[in-house]
Amino acid sequence: MEMALRSKWGIFNSDNRGFYWNNWAAPKANFLTWRALIDKVPSKVGLLRRGIPIGDVFCPRCGIVEEDSDHLFVNCLWSRSIWWNILAWIRIKFPLEAHNLPSLFSHILGSPGGKIWRKIVYAIAISTVWKIWIVRNKKVFDDYFFPVSSVVEQIKEESFLLISNRSNIKNLRWENWKLFNLLI
Repeated sequence: MEMALRSKWGIFNSDNRGFYWNNWAAPKANFLTWRALIDKVPSKVGLLRRGIPIGDVFCPRCGIVEEDSDHLFVNCLWSRSIWWNILAWIRIKFPLEAHNLPSLFSHILGSPGGKIWRKIVYAIAISTVWKIWIVRNKKVFDDYFFPVSSVVEQIKEESFLLISNRSNIKNLRWENWKLFNLLI
């Protein structure tokens, strides 16, 4: 049975999809993550449910499964590879039982760490959702496929810039960030 993480970070589980705004992440990424957690993003299946005729409802990256919110952000092999790399970088074990975004966020935020570390990790997770969405749209609309390694590097760079500019942490250095060697 999945346990809910109840704190100022919100409640993350399949029964109650909570969300806490992180001011170190981009506002548009916060908004998208909130919508993704409540399954209200315009995925192909979501658009079809809303009465918008879609010719092909299969995932544009793997082409095997219908693209719903859970598949788009977590279950597609491409998305899982991105999450696996990001979680390995921030030294959190990848949860094999996570099959939707709320359970993945619950696992990430349930990891041990201090208040500032948790806020950093949460901002990185929000940035990851945003980047998965952006590169998915590049594939759907421009037929451009981003390799996993490229997306992971972009997430590292963009989350570093956001956190170093939006937080009051003075000792963030790119050399340490690349290794996620933070002394906070």
